[in-house]
Amino acid sequence: MTYAQDKDSVNEGSDLSNFGGLVSSTYKTPLVFDIKSRCWFWKVIEQGQHNWALIDCDENGKATAYFFHDCGKTLGRNPYKIIQNEYSAIVDSIEFKSHRLARFALNSNGFSNFEAHEYFECYMPKEKFWDAREYEGRIYSSGRYWKFF
Repeated sequence: MTYAQDKDSVNEGSDLSNFGGLVSSTYKTPLVFDIKSRCWFWKVIEQGQHNWALIDCDENGKATAYFFHDCGKTLGRNPYKIIQNEYSAIVDSIEFKSHRLARFALNSNGFSNFEAHEYFECYMPKEKFWDAREYEGRIYSSGRYWKFF
């Protein structure tokens, strides 16, 4: 996983370098993540809502499950609304000792592998990611909607 913490650390010419000319020189961008996995997990919540997850592993084999709302949107208030048309908000994350344990935990908490389906693909988060965890209430890592083993 790689990320950029502020505007100055984003490569010139990248799609984040100035947010289409709408960013002042003092604007700080959120952490932007490069998650390599595209093996989506999803969970049907209620009333047609879904939560989504990706598992990313580091070079030591440790895994992090990143969580998203439908379409990668945020539900809470945040100062980065401008990037939500192009980036998906990471709303929570949980770290695991391995990819196998992360997958087991997701399955045990109601997530399953997403099999491509034309109707539901419009709800999938976009494949560019930013860190919205401080604005979204940590719904899973808080234990409120997560069973830890």
